[in-house]
Parts: sequence; structure tokens; C-alpha cells
Amino acid sequence: MQSDGSGDFVIDVPANGDYILTISYSGCNPKKFAISTMNVPEELAKDNYKPTFGIEGVIMAKAFPSINYSVLQQPLARIVYTPNGKKFDDEEGYTNQMLAELTKIREAENVLMNNFTSN
Repeated sequence: MQSDGSGDFVIDVPANGDYILTISYSGCNPKKFAISTMNVPEELAKDNYKPTFGIEGVIMAKAFPSINYSVLQQPLARIVYTPNGKKFDDEEGYTNQMLAELTKIREAENVLMNNFTSN
């Protein structure tokens, strides 16, 4: 699937499965998201329930030399059905852990950029 000019897209994720959505662009680090459509109550599924969840702020960037991007091999977020809200949402603890890892990457990139521009 290809996004529109703003980077937006919509996908239909089949019910009762676990999936990895990978967003990629040539020459850039791919981004992965784990999506589980398991545990949706049967009564909702029968009513043509169309769950939605927005994934925003995905920036595609080329890798900098000497930066460790290995954390990007893992999904950046896990999206699951939450019965209390009857919606799909991210697992907050996991997302926060991944955001901390992404902050480390950003800090390493900033150090590299500062070193490059100050020489």
C-alpha cells in the first residue's frame, strides 16, 4: 500500500490475528507496529465493528553512520483491543519503553550532527 501525499493511509486488518505493519521508504529505516485483532467480543464483531487506531508522527529518515538503530527491528508500538474502552489502543508501558529508546537514538544523532557541524 502507498500513502497519499500527506503520508496518510487506511488499511483493513483482518479479525482474529496478530500482525506486523511495516512502514518503509527506500533508503530509510523502516518502522514496525504490532497489531492484534484478537479478543474482540463476538457481539461487536457481528455488528460489523470497524475498529480504528491512528498511527501519527511516523518520520522516515536515512540512517546516520555509527548510530545503533537495532531497536527499530522491534515494533514501535503494540496495538491491542481494550475491553474497557471498546476500542483499539496502544499498550502504554511498551510504547513508553520504545519512546525512551527512540529518545536515545535521537540524542545520539544530535551528538553526531553537532560534532559534524562544529568541525
